[in-house]
Amino acid sequence: MTLKAEREAIATALTDAGLRGWAWVPEAPVAPCAIVQPGSPYLSTEDEPFGSYKTRHLVSILAPVGTNEKVTDDLDALIETAMGALNVVEVSEPFGLTVNTAQYLAVNLTISGSVTF
Repeated sequence: MTLKAEREAIATALTDAGLRGWAWVPEAPVAPCAIVQPGSPYLSTEDEPFGSYKTRHLVSILAPVGTNEKVTDDLDALIETAMGALNVVEVSEPFGLTVNTAQYLAVNLTISGSVTF
């Protein structure tokens, strides 16, 4: 699997679970959505056989705008949806993310995978 194919597979798994997944950073995302990006480290040989690499992707989940209580509940539900669809290693604390002029409550999920070249 290529890096692009793995990124697209993550976005597709999220979309299939009911959360719009993007395999790239969209110019104008509409929440709720999940944006798949390279994580850190992006590639690692740790515990992998020759020619294979462990991958890490960062999936930013954006909750739709609303009241504090509603947005918090929505974000929890979106996290649960993503965790049911992906191999999630960790979830960050919620933070404010500004995209264009809109402010969203968001979290970053770290996803682990592997590729072979």
